[in-house]
Amino acid sequence: MKTWLFHSRGWLAPWFITFVCLSALFVPAQAQVDRATVSGTVKDATGAVVSGAKVTLVSARTGFVRDGVTNSNGFFTLPAIPVGAYNLKVTQQGFATGNVDNIVLGPGDARVIDIALQVGAVDSIINIVDVDSVPIDNGSPTVGAVIKNDQVQNLPLNGRHWASLLALAPGAVNVGSGNQNNVRFNGRGRDENNFTLDGIDQTGVKDPRQEENLRLVVSTEAIAEFRINTATYSADQGNGAGAQINLVTRTGTNEMHGSVFHFIRNSALDARLWNDTDAIKDPFQLNQFGFRIGGPAIKDHSFFFLSFEGLRQRRGGLVARSEQHQYSAP
Repeated sequence: MKTWLFHSRGWLAPWFITFVCLSALFVPAQAQVDRATVSGTVKDATGAVVSGAKVTLVSARTGFVRDGVTNSNGFFTLPAIPVGAYNLKVTQQGFATGNVDNIVLGPGDARVIDIALQVGAVDSIINIVDVDSVPIDNGSPTVGAVIKNDQVQNLPLNGRHWASLLALAPGAVNVGSGNQNNVRFNGRGRDENNFTLDGIDQTGVKDPRQEENLRLVVSTEAIAEFRINTATYSADQGNGAGAQINLVTRTGTNEMHGSVFHFIRNSALDARLWNDTDAIKDPFQLNQFGFRIGGPAIKDHSFFFLSFEGLRQRRGGLVARSEQHQYSAP
């Protein structure tokens, strides 16, 4: 019996080690469709490149920090940056510190920011204006649009469904009620769009006829912003010949924020149609309500965000029909 146990363990050990090694290969792999990249070149006042300069990107809202060092060509790149507003700082011995404030990054952005340092003490600071605050991505052939948070929150949406904003992207055609099931791009089918949520695939897989459905229903209040790529998108996207819709949810910050909402529709407040002459209006009541709250769990380290949305709809219809009665003589 002991011999059998020894051999069984010897047979399982290589498979266990192989499984652990293969699992470890997937740990560094991280989806980048919901992240941004900042790159650029650091030069001095004469135009010569500055190597070995430290480049730091900081978010004042979350404390997120991404560091980098320029190479021998003065080039730096800071990958996998969450969406939001950041401040960039560049330091090097013999040069004044260069600052670029309020760099707003969206999902999939690839920002190029070149820095020109001035000779001076490191403790002196020179603020550099980011002239590309509304960037045009001339390094990518991708056709699409980014729907920012102020658009998500302020544009009127029938039913408060974020997918109505998909119609703002080039090549979009709304063929229905405005949810994600009824928007198609560039003549492709509505079931050929691919959705990701924070870099994770969310396209429905229940059956081929329902691929346009999402695996997870997302409240509009929980959406930070999203990118719609409609043509010639990069190789890291696919799984559909239609548009690539990359949703990014809100996160908590170092400050506590929240909101409560309640939208009401009632037939008592609705006007009649021009050809509606009936004395009784069809009853209709809609209540759409919810809240969101986010803040720090541990300042500059951990954050929480919670959202809830409820929908109650009650409607009726009046049906008129005529009945024929037959009577027979006794």
